[in-house]
Parts: sequence; C-alpha cells; structure tokens
Amino acid sequence: MTTAQPCTESETALIKSVLDQLGEDLSALVGHGVTFASVEGVRQSERPAGTGSIHISFRLAFDGDAGTQYGFLLIPLADAISLAGFMLEIPEAEILSMRSLTTLKNGLKDAIVEIGKMIGDSASNALQTLEVEGVKVRFTGCQGVRDGIRPALIYTEETPLIVGSATASLQPFPDFKTTLVLPDVEFRSPELED
Repeated sequence: MTTAQPCTESETALIKSVLDQLGEDLSALVGHGVTFASVEGVRQSERPAGTGSIHISFRLAFDGDAGTQYGFLLIPLADAISLAGFMLEIPEAEILSMRSLTTLKNGLKDAIVEIGKMIGDSASNALQTLEVEGVKVRFTGCQGVRDGIRPALIYTEETPLIVGSATASLQPFPDFKTTLVLPDVEFRSPELED
C-alpha cells in the first residue's frame, strides 16, 4: 500500500521549477503555449499510474555522484499526440481527429521521441538554473502504459519517490493531468534550501 507524505518546500520548488522550464521549452518546440498549474508534491513509496486513458511515460535517468536513478513524466496519449502534431505542423482539425488513436505511425512516434529528448534536456536545464550540483538528466525512451498500470522503472520497490502532479494546458484542447516522478536523490542547490 502506498504511504504518502507531503514534500518539503524545497522538493515542491524543484517540481515547480522543472515543470516551469518544461512549459517554456515545450511551448517553443510545438509553437503553442503549454503551461502547468495546481502543482502539488508528495513523497511516496510506489510508482504512480495514469488513470482514465492510455498514457505515455517519458523515462528519465538522473546521473549523479551515487550512480544513476530513474524517474518519468506521465502524459495522456491524446495530449502527447497533440504535442507531436503541433510540432509536425499538422492542422488543428486533423490533430483533433488523431487524438483518439491508440496505434501510432512512425512519423508520430518519431515526434514523440523528439519531445522526450527535449523533456530530458529541459529537466537538466532546470537543475542547472537551480544550481543543483552533481545531477544531470537524460531521456531514456518512451513507454505506452494502459489505464491504471504503473510505468516500468528501474526501481527498488518501496524506495521513496518525489511525485509531482499538475494540471497542464495546451490550447485549444481540454486541460489534462500530468505526473512528474523524481528519484529520491539529494538535489543540492543554494536556491532549494529550506
């Protein structure tokens, strides 16, 4: 059973900083505003699952002094398709009809992988901006995950994770829930001192 407790102020600030940077970078990449609001954070000892639809898990590796640990960003498939469609400059009406797809053609898959690479770079840039020492982030691939199924992760069960949740906006489509999972590493930064 999941045991959750509130994040510290510094952990919540870290989640917000990563999502703010991600919003800026995604907006520039896809040419449409992407924002994250209602950000909350908890520490829990179980990987969270997406609910209500298939999700894409953008897997992230956090390389630090103590080795590599892993996390992910979870986005509903329909919204990952919308981001990829905007990046490919597909007309909005066509993206609307594509949002119900469950099987992706190569061009769309490639675009989602490119978005994943940007997510890794964005998270790494956010840590640099915060002057976090000794941790770099890189993208390690995507996984489609069915409703209610926890994403695969190189992870020892019951190890604490930092889990951020937010409401994301990509106009003109409905807002959606997203989850950012960070490993329980020491993110040392002068800006994150409690």
